[in-house]
Amino acid sequence: MRRTDRARFWAKHLSRQSRGALSRREYCAKHRLAVSSFGYWSRKLRSSGVTPDRPDGLGPRLVPVELLAEDVAPVRRSAHGASGIELHTGAVRIELTIGFDVSTLRRTLEALGC
Repeated sequence: MRRTDRARFWAKHLSRQSRGALSRREYCAKHRLAVSSFGYWSRKLRSSGVTPDRPDGLGPRLVPVELLAEDVAPVRRSAHGASGIELHTGAVRIELTIGFDVSTLRRTLEALGC
């Protein structure tokens, strides 16, 4: 089994166990999985960004967004004349311009708990 296949296999089980009522030990017994391997992959995948709501851990997920007429603001240009995107979540506003640093965005979102 390739590494990505193993990661997907374990991510699927980690996600199912976290959503279910069984303890880690009970889940592993039911699915004939080694508890030690389950723990290993849990730590490994968590450190690589895999979460129960994002079990594939393969990077950002694009989701459909429905804009209502009252939510749409006019397009603005940045100081450099290039357009970008603004993310609003509660009181937080993040403006991304063309050429933004992905790793900085990732660290910012992690710090905000997103």
